[in-house]
Amino acid sequence: MTDHQYAACYCEENVWHLCADPAVPGHKKQVVWIGSLQSYCPLWCQQASGNPEQPVWWDYHVILLALTDRWRVWDLDTTLPLPVDVSQYLPQTFRDTESAAPLFRIMDSDYYRQYFSSDRTHMRNPDNQWLALPPRWPAIQQQVLTFADMRDFNNDTHGELVGYRELLKRFG
Repeated sequence: MTDHQYAACYCEENVWHLCADPAVPGHKKQVVWIGSLQSYCPLWCQQASGNPEQPVWWDYHVILLALTDRWRVWDLDTTLPLPVDVSQYLPQTFRDTESAAPLFRIMDSDYYRQYFSSDRTHMRNPDNQWLALPPRWPAIQQQVLTFADMRDFNNDTHGELVGYRELLKRFG
């Protein structure tokens, strides 16, 4: 599948590792959290769908943008090539930007590596059972847990919040 550290359903941790992966070229890297104010956002061309013509409704998703000669997307869950030009990724992944209104939290990869922190409690059900098996690596924990703030699209504590058109204009 991939030579990068990967755990299904843990995109935020996958991207945390990608930020420091020497196999990911780029002189500038940006982490992008994807979500919406409606709690779920449809993304097409995702492996979890099993059909690229059917979206996956993620409560959030995290990708890495890396600038070489142009911006490229590193999404370990996409069915598109890895990496893929942002100008190809965005329109194929976000086909309903009006009614679904995705939002994007953008932050520098160094900031993300320094401040992202999660105890993985969001991946447990009320009976404390795992919703998806955790990665083989330890949880990424800093002094302050920031996962909930980064996932909350009503909160602009970490990074800049933009809509689809602004993201496309900036990186496309």
